[in-house]
Amino acid sequence: IPVCSTGTYGQFQLMRRAKEAGTIRITIYTLSGKLVNSLVKPKTVAAGENVIEAWDGTNDAGGKAKSGVYLIRFQGAGINATKKVMIIK
Repeated sequence: IPVCSTGTYGQFQLMRRAKEAGTIRITIYTLSGKLVNSLVKPKTVAAGENVIEAWDGTNDAGGKAKSGVYLIRFQGAGINATKKVMIIK
């Protein structure tokens, strides 16, 4: 799963190609499993479609996430993967 920093604090671009048609969800969690942000509300994608989303380092309430390691979870459309990212202030 490519995860690229945009060079701006807390800015990450998340990319993944759907293996099959279906519904996809991208969520961010702390290492302890607490939900931080739901980037993509479940949406339908076509097989082979690129799913590209950006995370601005905020939580669901709009506040900045603290420094630390976060898990980005891709689920659905033939994807079941997790990637770690780190925010350092």
